[in-house]
Amino acid sequence: MKSIQQMFKFQSVRRFENVLKINRRWALPCFGFVVDPRFLAIDEMESRLGISFGPNYTSRRSGLLSPSAQTCRYVFGVHNVVLVGDELNLVDKWIYSIQCVEFDDLSKALIAAQHELASIADEEYWSHCIFGGEVGLFGQSDQFMLEQFTISTKIC
Repeated sequence: MKSIQQMFKFQSVRRFENVLKINRRWALPCFGFVVDPRFLAIDEMESRLGISFGPNYTSRRSGLLSPSAQTCRYVFGVHNVVLVGDELNLVDKWIYSIQCVEFDDLSKALIAAQHELASIADEEYWSHCIFGGEVGLFGQSDQFMLEQFTISTKIC
């Protein structure tokens, strides 16, 4: 298995910078983050799901922001994010976690993360994206690469 430092070489500089900002600003330890192109328009925002790939910090604790416990070394974490303009904001630190296998490079983990997001049925996706406000259309955007966003310091 390659080291995490070796895995990072597969990312663009902008993506890498955004992952570091997610780690620092959102206190979300991850090696990679993927944003789904689907969105639910709420007021002037796009509510979406994102998925992180990182070390397993899940446990059998309970509480508002507790992810489901996993036993593997790495996990995918599903999160609700809101896009306002090009600014990506974290809404829910953890919706749930998904057990994942170990990957020999980060690009494979991010592809698997995209597949996990794509496998979420529209109805379930929609239910995770509602949090208040006037609900508009359910759509799909061509803006979904992490490099295309500015990572907000806010956690909604």
